[in-house]
Amino acid sequence: MKNRLRILYLIDSLATGGAERMAVRIANLMAEDHDVHLVVTRSEGPFKADISPQVHYAFLNKRSATDWRAYWKLFRYIRKNKIRIIHAHSTSVFMALMMKWRLPWLKIVWHDHSGATIKKRSGYGLLRFMAARIDFLLGVNERQLSETLQTLPIRQGEVLNNFAQLTDPNVQRENRLVVVANWRPEKNVILAVQAFKKIHRRFPDWKLDLVGRASDENTSREIINFIDEKDLNGQVNSYTDVNDVAPYLFGARVGILSSRWEGLPVALLEYGLAGLAVAATDVGGVGQLIRNGETGLLVPSENLEAMAGALRRLIRDEQLRKHLAANLHDEVQRNYSARAYQSRLEEIYKSLAG
Repeated sequence: MKNRLRILYLIDSLATGGAERMAVRIANLMAEDHDVHLVVTRSEGPFKADISPQVHYAFLNKRSATDWRAYWKLFRYIRKNKIRIIHAHSTSVFMALMMKWRLPWLKIVWHDHSGATIKKRSGYGLLRFMAARIDFLLGVNERQLSETLQTLPIRQGEVLNNFAQLTDPNVQRENRLVVVANWRPEKNVILAVQAFKKIHRRFPDWKLDLVGRASDENTSREIINFIDEKDLNGQVNSYTDVNDVAPYLFGARVGILSSRWEGLPVALLEYGLAGLAVAATDVGGVGQLIRNGETGLLVPSENLEAMAGALRRLIRDEQLRKHLAANLHDEVQRNYSARAYQSRLEEIYKSLAG
């Protein structure tokens, strides 16, 4: 029988997003063999419904950076449940490090989901001051990991590839392209919409689905205004706060990733599991999964003509589309499995717990 670990997963919200989706999936996966707690700091959301009954859940309702009531609530929760490891996702690491200041025996694993340069992020100065208390860094691609370890006083870390899980909803595929991404500047969803505008008159039976939360006001306004001005309503459809993306993915033929920067996005893995051919910008860790002409088509970041050309090629060439989709599906199944992820994460935890 495995030695059961007491692990607390910390995430700021359960809104629709890649980091939030991974936080719930990891907690559910590890709860099969360990005493797992998932604590949300700021806001709940659609992914709360996906939490396994095996996972202990708590919500802090933190209302500001100085909400000491929330800090005290987390402190008591950790003491009561005898937590020894906190796996903090993204910016929740600041709260985890505050706990270690009071409870120095805690081991902190920081899961940095962002592919952005560490020095350009909000809170970099504070993070640099506190980072020596981080025991292990989980990165999303080698370049990001190397840069962060060289910049911050974190002793050890590694890249642990994300994993994806999808259930086939048995829907009929149609001539649809799909983007799964929240409407934030770094996701550059407008590039996908602009590329679709360039090709849609040539392929009038194809439609574009945008699946993701309108989380940035300026970005959302730009996308909505472009759709209205170019008379794309009905050709471009948006679906916000979607909990289960599977029907949209299995109902499409092509997946688009148009980001300005990334780690290794969960959406890309889901495209593969759903059997989609992919056109993606060559950013972050995308290139380790999408090998141009083999598992998808890669285009330079923010290159409208290149993205439109890739979409045009995938729509025209059914054989290429099927070939790329099959290769990507096999790659995801082989190298991005939940079991391999679970095994390696357990090894990391046990090395920290001693």
